[in-house]
Amino acid sequence: MRQRQSNLKRKLLVLVPETAIVQTVTKPGIEGMPTSLANAKVGQRVVVLTSRAPTTLKAQRGDDLALSAASVSLVAPNDP
Repeated sequence: MRQRQSNLKRKLLVLVPETAIVQTVTKPGIEGMPTSLANAKVGQRVVVLTSRAPTTLKAQRGDDLALSAASVSLVAPNDP
């Protein structure tokens, strides 16, 4: 659906299965280097693409673990 949520005022808990692609990118939308979620930093910009799934009320509300990630991109901060 190409929905974008920025500056969320609450935490969103998303399931990241072992099959999800996790990468570090210099900017969203480009291919990056494989990495681990353990390398994520507090406050770091993250782009999450969810897996295809039927629309449910829980997913629409953003209930914990209602969404499953297909890919996670950790956006590297720009160097000054």
